[in-house]
Amino acid sequence: PGWDSNWVCETVKAFKGFLIAFNMTETGTNYPYRVRWSDQAPPGGLPTSWDALDPTVLAGQQDLGNTSGFLLNALPIRDILAVYTENELRGMQYIAGEFIWRFYNISRTAGLLAKRAVSAIKGRHVFVSNQDVLVTDGQSIETIIDRKNREWMFRQLDTVNFRMTFTVVHPLFNEVWICFPSQGSPYCNLALVWDWERGTWGVRDLPEGCLTAGAVIDIAGLTTFTWDSLPFTWNTWARTWDQRDYNQTQTALLLTGDAPDANGAPFYRTEVGNLYHGQTRRARVEKLGMRLADENIVTVQEVWPRATGGKFNVYVGYQMAPNGPVTWKVNRVFDPETDRKVTCRVTGRYPCVAFDTTEDTGWRLQGYQLKYAVGGNR
Repeated sequence: PGWDSNWVCETVKAFKGFLIAFNMTETGTNYPYRVRWSDQAPPGGLPTSWDALDPTVLAGQQDLGNTSGFLLNALPIRDILAVYTENELRGMQYIAGEFIWRFYNISRTAGLLAKRAVSAIKGRHVFVSNQDVLVTDGQSIETIIDRKNREWMFRQLDTVNFRMTFTVVHPLFNEVWICFPSQGSPYCNLALVWDWERGTWGVRDLPEGCLTAGAVIDIAGLTTFTWDSLPFTWNTWARTWDQRDYNQTQTALLLTGDAPDANGAPFYRTEVGNLYHGQTRRARVEKLGMRLADENIVTVQEVWPRATGGKFNVYVGYQMAPNGPVTWKVNRVFDPETDRKVTCRVTGRYPCVAFDTTEDTGWRLQGYQLKYAVGGNR
């Protein structure tokens, strides 16, 4: 009782035994700043009422005044619920008593780019705002992205379909994927990936029509028996009923799409093999605009990759101005099993190196060293 059949909300969350609805539409009228909450449910049970006028229950509502931007999402953090609007971040704290909840400002300037652009990791939230990628512990907020990657992502982001942006945690690799549509794409087709252990960033292509992603238990080793195929008799089978064979500590990242194949809308599992939906794709890492000797011209003479696995390509080039065009001068195939270095002679103000492959082969680059000579300032 208390919830009209003509009501809908943008987001609903369960927190401390309550169901909490945000951004209400009631009988066709939108109340973008309205929060409604149910009565508190008993342990293991469901709330029995949404009636804000019943004094015998804890159900209620509040319109958040002086709020910039519509309510988009909410996510628990520590002992509060972090409430995200388009331009602000607020805290929602259970205080019981007459008011039930306390609402307060965490940030008046950092809101949420899109409803699903926030994820929880290790007691913090990572979220995408209108012009930044931020992390909060429920009290303070700080940026986690460098200027180059921030500018690249927001230049790429489609200005019409940016609300499709979402984040997902890949716990096996300590990564957060920021999935977004690039210019002209109706779906998320690129992911900017943050490794929170190393503090590094990378870019991944996403399958055509990618809509969402999620971490699931890896069931690759699951064995299924029928009654007729059991390899044991009932009395000798030394297994627990409904025993699971997979490792629950191993999680995989699944991507879902809206570009149907012969089997319907596909699911894609990441980190399996080197092919991309059965096709080879380019895997590339590069470092541009290195400032090795102030503004002096340098000549790169050797590149020493620290790598394992199969063969890959090594490129050496230069830029004459920061963020200027790259002139690639060297392209060599490097085999970690037999090669130690790439010898070259590339002269410029800001050296650049890149490593890539388009083959069905696995390789890992731990780092590299350069041997170079400093020239004049011209």
